[in-house]
Amino acid sequence: MGNWALFASRAHEMPPPLTAGLVRATLTTATTLILKQVIEDIFCRTRNVARLVLPPLVAFLISLALLTAIQALAGIPTIRATKAVPLTVSKFCAFSYAFTMSRHV
Repeated sequence: MGNWALFASRAHEMPPPLTAGLVRATLTTATTLILKQVIEDIFCRTRNVARLVLPPLVAFLISLALLTAIQALAGIPTIRATKAVPLTVSKFCAFSYAFTMSRHV
């Protein structure tokens, strides 16, 4: 996802696009590890339909908050564009992961 952030910021002069790419790549790694654990913990604590909806929803909100805050602190000029694709992909992956876990319970 760092490449996407670099591409989305391409209209700006360097170094902001490079900073956006590096920050986003680092965030992708960290949030993937954190959100996987969050999804598993919430999944184990919930039942029925909540198992499919709540873990991905919480993961999405955490991801949204982290991306917005850290990218703003890093001074990335195109925050909305750099987080649109990663949030969409991570939301799909979170729902898929929760669905897969529900099939194995």
